[in-house]
Amino acid sequence: MDLGMSYDRAESFRLFQARILEEYDKMVDTDNFVVLDGTLPVNKLQKQMRDIVASKIELKRFAPRLPGNGVTMPDQEKEKHRRRLL
Repeated sequence: MDLGMSYDRAESFRLFQARILEEYDKMVDTDNFVVLDGTLPVNKLQKQMRDIVASKIELKRFAPRLPGNGVTMPDQEKEKHRRRLL
């Protein structure tokens, strides 16, 4: 996006991106954004994100349950149970 911040389009784009970054940095404080290190491997980022979400939400409330007994099932077991019902 070129907002005409410089006669050099590449420099204009760099300035624009810097503005966006500044606004996101402000949101860390004003909107409780969480900063993650995007250079980490995806599996580590996923673990961090799951830990953050789990600290904010009682995830067990959303776990799938077997009809009638209230016991949660692992994904593989859920799939076996679903296939038996079909």
